[in-house]
Amino acid sequence: MEDLDKADVLEPNNAFTLRSRGDVKRMLKEYQGALEDLDKANVLEPNNAITLRRCGDVKRMLKEYQGALEDFDKVDVLEPNNAFTLRSCGDVKRMLKEYQEALEDLDKADVLEPNNAFTLRSRGNVKRMLKEYQGALEDLDKVDVLEPNNAFTLRSRGDVKRMLKDYQGALEDLDKANVLEPNNAFTLRSRGDVQRMLKEYQGALEDLDKVDVLEPNDAFTLSSRGRVKYMLDDYQGALEDLDKADVLEPNNASALSSRGRAKYMLDDYQGALEDLDKADVLKPNNAFTLRNRGDVKRMLKEYQGALEDLDKADVLKPNNAFTLRNRGNVKCMLDEYQGALEDFDKADVLEPNNAFTLRSRGDVKNMLDDNKGALEDLDKADVLEPNDAFTLSSHGRIKYMLDDYQGALEDLEKANVLEPNNAFSLMNCGIVKFMLDDYQGALEAIDKVHHLQPNDHLILQTQKWLKWMLNEYQPIIELLPFNSSIQSFTYNELNFGTSLGEGAFGTVYQSYWKDTKIVIKVLKWSGSFNEGAKKSFISEVRTLGSIHHINLVRLLGYCIKGLKHMLVYEYVSNSSLDKWLYEDNLLDWDRRVCIIIGVAQGLAHLHKCNPIIVHLDIKPQNILLDQDYTPKLANFGLAKILDGKDEDVVCAPPFFFLLVMCMHTIS
Repeated sequence: MEDLDKADVLEPNNAFTLRSRGDVKRMLKEYQGALEDLDKANVLEPNNAITLRRCGDVKRMLKEYQGALEDFDKVDVLEPNNAFTLRSCGDVKRMLKEYQEALEDLDKADVLEPNNAFTLRSRGNVKRMLKEYQGALEDLDKVDVLEPNNAFTLRSRGDVKRMLKDYQGALEDLDKANVLEPNNAFTLRSRGDVQRMLKEYQGALEDLDKVDVLEPNDAFTLSSRGRVKYMLDDYQGALEDLDKADVLEPNNASALSSRGRAKYMLDDYQGALEDLDKADVLKPNNAFTLRNRGDVKRMLKEYQGALEDLDKADVLKPNNAFTLRNRGNVKCMLDEYQGALEDFDKADVLEPNNAFTLRSRGDVKNMLDDNKGALEDLDKADVLEPNDAFTLSSHGRIKYMLDDYQGALEDLEKANVLEPNNAFSLMNCGIVKFMLDDYQGALEAIDKVHHLQPNDHLILQTQKWLKWMLNEYQPIIELLPFNSSIQSFTYNELNFGTSLGEGAFGTVYQSYWKDTKIVIKVLKWSGSFNEGAKKSFISEVRTLGSIHHINLVRLLGYCIKGLKHMLVYEYVSNSSLDKWLYEDNLLDWDRRVCIIIGVAQGLAHLHKCNPIIVHLDIKPQNILLDQDYTPKLANFGLAKILDGKDEDVVCAPPFFFLLVMCMHTIS
C-alpha cells in the first residue's frame, strides 16, 4: 500500500497503479477508498475487465448491487466464462433476489472452478432461497470442509437444517456462528426460531429480543417472537408482535394462523376465525390452520363445521394429540360419546398425563355411565392442574351421581369461586343442594342460572318446583299435631324391594323397615314439575299424619330426597278390594257386610274430624284388606280438608254409603 501511494505521487493518474491500489484497499476492506481508485482507473482506461470486475466486487461489498451487476455484465462480455466474474455476479443476483439467474451463474462458476468455497457458499444460499434445502445442505457441507469455522457458512447451514427440521444440528451450527460473529441479527433470528421449535422458549425470546434491537421492525422476527410469547402464555404480547408483523408483511399465512390462535386465547373467537379463514385461503389444507380453526368453531358452537376441519387436519397430519383432543370435545357436543372416547384414548397414548384430555375423557365417561372411570380421570386431572373450574364441576357432578352429595357440593362451590356465573356449575350446585334439602340455597343457585339463561324452560320449571318446596312443603311439618307419630325417614333407611304396581301418581314397592313389612309409594315427579303429584303428597301427609282409625290405612312416615318423594305405609296383606270382586275370589256374605260396615266407619271417622276430611276417591282400588279382611281406606291424594269455606262440597252421611254398598252387593 505504501509503495502504491508513492507511485501515485511520482506518477499520478496511472490506471495500473490506481487499479492495483484499489484492489489492495478492497482486500483491506477499505471499500469506499477502493471504489474511488477503481472509478478513476475506469475513466483513464475504460472497459478493462480487471478494473470492472474489482469495481463490481467492491460495489457488492458496499451493497450497491445494481451498479455491481452492471459492471459484471460488462466484464462477462469482455471476458466471458470467468469463474470469478460468474460467482460474483451470481452472488449479486442472489442479493437482488434473482435466484434462478444466480443459480445458473454459480453452476457455471462451479464447472469452471470446482470446489471453490465462495461459489459453493453462495450457491448453497441461493438453493436455500429456492427451497432446495437438500442441495443447499450438500453445498454448505462442502464449504465447511474447504473453509471451516466460517460464520456465514455456519449460520446459512444452520438455517437450512432448521428448514429440514434438524433442529439440534441447526442449533449447533448457529451457536458456533454466534461465537465467531456475535450479535449477528440473522444468526440470532434463526437460532431464536430453532429454540422455539425445541421448546426452549425463554432462550428463544432472549435471542429474538436482541434481533429486534439490532434490526427493528423485521416481519419474520416479530412473527417468531409472537409465537414464542404465545407459548409462554403472554397472549397480549404475542398479539402485539403479530399485529406489527401483519402490517409489515400482510397476508402471511403462517403469521395469520398464529395470530388467530393468540386471539382465540384472548377469547376473541370471531377475530380468530377471520384470521384463520384468511390463512386457509392463502395456504389451503394446512393441518395447523385447520385444527386451530376447528377449535375456534368449537368455541363458537359451530360443531359440525369444527368436526369437518378437525377431520381434514387428522387426514393431513394423523395422530396429533391436539387434533384428537379437540375432535373428541366436538364429538361430545354432538352426543357422539363413543367416538369422542376413542379420540381421547388415542390422545392420551400420544400425550399422556394431559389435564385437558383427562378431564374431557372423564366427562365423556360420565355421559357413558362409567362413573368410576370418569372419577379416576378427573382425579388425575386435578393433580396435574389443580383448581380448574371445569374439572371441579365435572368432578362434583360425578360425585352427585355416586350419591356423595357433600363431596359434590364442595367441588361445585370451588368451581363457582374460580369461575362465577358458569351456568353448568350453578345448575349442578343447585341440584346438589336440593338433594341435601337446602331448598333456599338451591333456589338461589337456580335463580342465578335463570339470570344467565332466561329462556330455558327447564330452569323455569325448576324455579317453580323449588318455590313450592319452600312455600308449601316445609310448612307441612308445622301442620302436624305435636303428638303425631308420623316419621321423617332418611333415604338410606328405606330398602326398596318388590314392585307391587303403578298408579296414577306413583309406583308402590313392598319392603322392610326394622323387621316390619312396609309399603313405599314413590311419587311420579322425578325430573319434571307434576302438579298432581304435589297435591297428592301434601294431601296424604296432612290428612293421615294427624288421624288414626282401624279402617284407615296407617301412614308411618315420609321421605324427601331431592326429586325423590316417598310415602311409607303399613303393609296390608290382602291387597285391594277390586281383587276380590270376581268369580274366582268371591267373598262370602258375612265378609262383605263387615267390609261395608268398616268402610262406612272409616268415612264416618273422617267426617267427624275437626276440620272435616272428605276422601273424594272412594272405589274398590282404594279399599285395602288386611289379613282378617278388615277394610282400610287408602290413597288420600284427592282428599280435602274442609274449613267452613268450602260451601260447594256436600258431605254425605255414612249410612248413605252403607245403603249404596248393600244394594250393589245384593245385585
